[in-house]
Amino acid sequence: MKKLFLCLVVVLIACTQSVLWSQQQKLIGVLNTDVSHGETMLGVDWVCAGSVDQPVLIESRNKMESTTADVRHILGSFLMLKERLGHDFLAGSTLFQDPDVVNCAAKSMAEPMVMDEERQALSVACDPTSITVTAGEATTLAAHASGPDGGSVTYAWSLNGRPLVSDQPSLRFETRGRPIGIHAVSVVVTDVDGMTASCDFSVSIARRADPVLSVSLTLDKSEVYSGETVTASAQASDTDANPVTYSWTLDDQSRSETSSQIEIDTTALAGGRHGVAVTIQDSREGSASNLASFSVRERIVIGMSRIQPDNLAKASLDEIALKMQQDSQLRALITGHTDDRGDEAANDQVGQRRADAVRDYLVTQHNIDAGRIETSSAGEGQPVADNQTPEGQQENRRAQIELFVP
Repeated sequence: MKKLFLCLVVVLIACTQSVLWSQQQKLIGVLNTDVSHGETMLGVDWVCAGSVDQPVLIESRNKMESTTADVRHILGSFLMLKERLGHDFLAGSTLFQDPDVVNCAAKSMAEPMVMDEERQALSVACDPTSITVTAGEATTLAAHASGPDGGSVTYAWSLNGRPLVSDQPSLRFETRGRPIGIHAVSVVVTDVDGMTASCDFSVSIARRADPVLSVSLTLDKSEVYSGETVTASAQASDTDANPVTYSWTLDDQSRSETSSQIEIDTTALAGGRHGVAVTIQDSREGSASNLASFSVRERIVIGMSRIQPDNLAKASLDEIALKMQQDSQLRALITGHTDDRGDEAANDQVGQRRADAVRDYLVTQHNIDAGRIETSSAGEGQPVADNQTPEGQQENRRAQIELFVP
C-alpha cells in the first residue's frame, strides 16, 4: 500500500507541474493525428508562425504526459521538431509556448503557410535496383540519398526483413553462406529531422557453373629404343584457377611422381606400345585425365655361329615367341649379321639365310604369323667386335631381333 500511495503522489505532482507549466504558456496548436515515441514531425490543426526556433511544450489530452522540444520548421500543416519525442501523444494533445516568444496571433490552417522553397523532401535511390551475382562472389549495393537542406542522413540496412550491421551509404553483399535464389535488401534513410525515405534492391544469387577442368599431355618422343628416356609433360586448365594435384600411371601401374612432368626410363620395358596417363584433381574434388602412348623397340641379339639356331639361340627365340603371342600387335624385324671372312656378296646371302632361319623357327615352332615378321641382311657391314680375332668374329656372327608396334 505504501508503494502504491507513493506512486500516486508522484503522478499527481507530475500532473500538477505539467498543468501549472502549461497554464503559464500560450496555446499555439492542437495535434490532429496521433504521434509515436521518436517522431519529430507533428500534424497540427493550427499553429502560430512565430514559434519557429523556440521551445514548444506538448501536453497529452489527459494532461498526464508532457515533453518539450525546440521547433525547427513549420511546413504547412506540420510542425517539425529539432529532436525526437520522448512519449506517445494522441490527436487532440495541445502545444504551448512561452508568450514572450509568440509574437503573432494563432493562424487557422485554412490559410496554409508556404513551405520554404529551398527545402526539398528527403529521397533515396537504390542503384541498381535489380542485380544477379554468382554464388561465391560479392557485389556492392549503393543508396544515393538527397536530404533536406543538404543535411546529414543515417542509413539502416536490412536483408530479407532482418537488420544488418551497416550504417554506410553502400553495402558489400556477400553471397557466401546464403542460399541460391532472390534476396530482398532494403535501406531506410533518416535525416536530422526524423524524416525517412527508403528503397529496395532485388539481389538474385545464381548457382555457380561447374568449373571446367581439363589437362593436356604431351610426350617428347613417340618411339624409342629400349633404355632411352621419354619425358611426359602435363598442362592443367581450371576455369576457377584452383590449384591442382597430379598423379601418374604407366601401363596402369601407379607412379610416385606428383609434379606436372615425369621422366620414364624404358630400360625395363618390353618392346611394344606403352600407355602413360595423368590425372589432375582440384580442391573441389573435380578431376580430369588424359592418356598418351609411345612405342619401345626392344633389341635382342642372339649369337649364331651357324645358319640354323642352336639350342641356346632357340631358348632366346622361345621367349620372343611368348612376347609376340601375348601381344598380337607386336612385330619383329630380324637382321642377319656375319663376320668379314669371305666375299662380301656371299656374306650378305649368309646374313639373309640366318635371318630367315630365325623367322622360320618362330613360324613353325610357335605358330607366329609370318606376316608379322620382316627379315633383312646387314652382312659384314655392322660389326660389333674386332674381326681380326676369333673371338671377335664369333661375336659378329649373330641375329638381331627388334620387337616393336608399328
